Amino acid sequence: MRETMASIEERLAPAGFVRISRSAIVHPRVVRELQPLFHGDQAVLLKNGTRLTLSRTHRQALEKLLA
Repeated sequence: MRETMASIEERLAPAGFVRISRSAIVHPRVVRELQPLFHGDQAVLLKNGTRLTLSRTHRQALEKLLA
């Protein structure tokens, strides 16, 4: 079964998950830190060491949940 990221995002939002890019959805509890990248983008460093790109489009939603 295939599902769009938008529908997955909608289904997971009530549990606190947030979309951080076209291809990634995370829970703020697993975010260790945000690291600056080029052109206004940032990297999201997770507690397990995984580094994902946070796009400018989705930055505000994640920052709001981390505040």
